[in-house]
Amino acid sequence: MSRKYLNIHVLTTIVGANPNRDDTGTPKSLRYGGVERSRMSSQALTRAKRLGYENDPDGERSYRSAQLGSHISVAAEKLLLEAGTNVDVKMRAKIVQKAVTAVNALVMAEAKAEKKGVEAAAAMERGGSTPIESAADNDVDTDSGDTLVWLAEAEVANAAHKIASDLDAAITPADFVIAGRTASLSIAAFGRMFAQRPDLQNEAAIQRAHAFTTHAASVDLDYFTAMDDLRTVDRGAGHIGLKQNTGGVYYWHANIDRDQLNAVWDTTDVQDAARNLTALARHLLHDLPKGSQNNSAHHNLPVFVLISEADAPVSLQAAFEQPVTPGVDGGHVDGSIQALLNEHERNTAYAPALFGSSLSTGTHADTEGAGAVDFPRASAAIAAWALGSGLDR
Repeated sequence: MSRKYLNIHVLTTIVGANPNRDDTGTPKSLRYGGVERSRMSSQALTRAKRLGYENDPDGERSYRSAQLGSHISVAAEKLLLEAGTNVDVKMRAKIVQKAVTAVNALVMAEAKAEKKGVEAAAAMERGGSTPIESAADNDVDTDSGDTLVWLAEAEVANAAHKIASDLDAAITPADFVIAGRTASLSIAAFGRMFAQRPDLQNEAAIQRAHAFTTHAASVDLDYFTAMDDLRTVDRGAGHIGLKQNTGGVYYWHANIDRDQLNAVWDTTDVQDAARNLTALARHLLHDLPKGSQNNSAHHNLPVFVLISEADAPVSLQAAFEQPVTPGVDGGHVDGSIQALLNEHERNTAYAPALFGSSLSTGTHADTEGAGAVDFPRASAAIAAWALGSGLDR
């Protein structure tokens, strides 16, 4: 019997890195089980996985920006030019006003959104080859300020087509955003909010937790110097600095609500949907925040992944409330894997009717007897489950 939720539990090792830091440059942390752990925030993890998926050949683009009004106006102007329309300064200003006003109406009051649109149009008429350049030259905020607006590529195209098709017709957010539906798997998976149009927003189909080390972890200071290639007066360093690094075995949990995904994601082609879902699954399991990546190259594959279907979302964080200690031969990987499996067994023993099938993968998964599969099969299994199948190996 196929279940409504898919719980994903990932163990990944990182060493000598700072993938997710706070405002002081210190690796993020939390205290759990009486000890300090290293942490990666759910926001940083989500962005890395979303961008990884959207840059995948099998993925699709979306845009999360405070400059979407300008982006749409440029797309609308391009459509008019392709149709042979001569776009002068006044027409360009009108396009900008309509685009900025429509986008801002998602996140701010109607009067303020319209005012911003008028200011953007005035800035365009005063000069500048693009809406953004005009705003910069004239100190006018043409977009949604500090508020990020998230739109699918198809929604951007719909807005641009609406504006280009009739410059005199009004355009509202409902003209390019469908209430409760989106063609973007990213937006359906991770959810979005519109402050002024809650009827157009959607809840996330995938919940994501913060990742934290399964054991106590500390921050290490890295004293470094940079040498001046042309300096010959003395042999001293051209620059001296300190960086902070951390590492360990991180546990991360996410769950997929299949009903919510089906309710929100607007897709009609099953083959295309399977390709997109498989790509998203690949990046859910693999991708990590890229902070200081050029200095640490933390491109580590997951050591262990447990995927389990259930009738409820279930985290296995309790497996690591008691910090994992090094084994006889040292290291935390084997102990972390065993603690995770033990906690899963305790959960299934407590509520056996709640859980369905499970499978595992990862570089340290037991391919001999634990029902482990390779990474491509695990990604395909997640996609097939999301499309209505059971969790087949």
